[in-house]
Amino acid sequence: MKRKWKICIVILLLAAACGIFAFSNSKKRTEIVWYLSEPEYFGVDREEREPYQEVHAKRFELFNKRLKELGISAKVVFKYVPFQHEAAEEEFINGSWYKNEIVYSGEKIQTLLQNDAKVDIAEISFMEYDRFLPLDDYMKDEGMKKAREAIPENIWKANRINGRTYQIPRGNVSVKETAYCFDKSFIEKYQVPLEEEKIKRMTPEEVVRWLLPYFEESHVLDNRYILTNASGLDYSDYLMGKSMPVLEGITNNLYLNLKEKKIEDSFSIEEIQNAFELYQYIYENNLDAHDSSGNVTAQPVFTLQNMPTIRELQGTEDEERTLAVRLGNPYITRSYGNGVLKSSQNQELAVQVLAASVYDEELSNLMIYGVPEEDYRLVDGHAVYQNENSISCMGSYSPVGNNMIAYPNELEVLDKKEKAEKILKEIPSMPYSNFTPDWNKDLLRKMSEIAAIYQETIHELQFSGVPDIKAYLYRQQEKLEDAGLEEVMSELQKQVDSWEE
Repeated sequence: MKRKWKICIVILLLAAACGIFAFSNSKKRTEIVWYLSEPEYFGVDREEREPYQEVHAKRFELFNKRLKELGISAKVVFKYVPFQHEAAEEEFINGSWYKNEIVYSGEKIQTLLQNDAKVDIAEISFMEYDRFLPLDDYMKDEGMKKAREAIPENIWKANRINGRTYQIPRGNVSVKETAYCFDKSFIEKYQVPLEEEKIKRMTPEEVVRWLLPYFEESHVLDNRYILTNASGLDYSDYLMGKSMPVLEGITNNLYLNLKEKKIEDSFSIEEIQNAFELYQYIYENNLDAHDSSGNVTAQPVFTLQNMPTIRELQGTEDEERTLAVRLGNPYITRSYGNGVLKSSQNQELAVQVLAASVYDEELSNLMIYGVPEEDYRLVDGHAVYQNENSISCMGSYSPVGNNMIAYPNELEVLDKKEKAEKILKEIPSMPYSNFTPDWNKDLLRKMSEIAAIYQETIHELQFSGVPDIKAYLYRQQEKLEDAGLEEVMSELQKQVDSWEE
């Protein structure tokens, strides 16, 4: 009898152990791999990062703790991916950086998967958007509903790709407006009359000639000021709302004329031709002081920029060094976020994690500001970094988190979400902002060749004397034709013609 009791007890203990194991196994958290291109933002030292390896930070541990509290059965492993081509100086000079960067940008997710097939979440790559999971079918899920509500609708719309949603944007107020920017101290010291309405109607060439009399006696004033330099006059900003580069963020030769819906070679665009003439005028007349003796560190008093700033969202006044005359063409633009890869073995769970990162305030504050009282502290409702960190009144630079629901930083108003939503209703999205070309390998290679030639042209016109611009551009145009310009323009035009929102 005793023997039978012992056997029964052993069986009961084994059954209990199996039950405990089964229960604990049912609570096991699934590993989700999230790749970051800038782990330094989260307090990871450069020396501690290795490509395609896990990176560690206290906020990552707290991120997983918060996921558990939210009932999401995932443990996120953050890893590092170098999402930018690391170039030598000579690559910038001869234009080959642009060639390499375009190829690199068009294949970075492919390269990532070749090094680590178990990727779940990564920063969106517009040139490889088809490697990401369309999120439209998940919009009715509880997590995605919350994410949808946490980010203004116009931001979602501006970040669609060819009519579908492939990423969750970070919630930054990505609004750009072209502006003529003037050095504030120069304007005040020399009492330059800044008549905004008059200046708005000027071309960049006219602004340069308007300021020229102040620099007639010397190209460098007070060892502090030069009139301008060619690299500070980016005409892609001046064309905003009229023409759009086919490759966002990379100087290239092809634009989409938004009014005529036509792909154009930039050499044929009047504003670009005027820019080339102005670059040579600046160089030939030494307005950038490149021929001055000694080490000149003077700053230009006039530059052309897009201004990612909305005054209504600015709480405390930053110590501004420039006076901006806005040209009145604000547009909502893309706000790079993160997406779930199609190849993920845990798509649904990865979507839950990604959604939580933008609807949960604690997660957003954690990934934007860090560990409370260690990385930041709250002062009168504002998050103040303990260490030096870049901030703006347009949102965080963090690649993870939703600025809309996070604490306001020192430059932001306390009610930033309410004000941002109101402002965004009044600002249109960039026309054709959802248009994203499909880049096959041959098209990508030819585009990279074209971009390198164009960058070579820009560098030559900005930093050296070109006696006969027309003859020089003719030779460069021949190079572009040899590189396949017509074939690329034809293919892109077909895509524009067949594109629907």
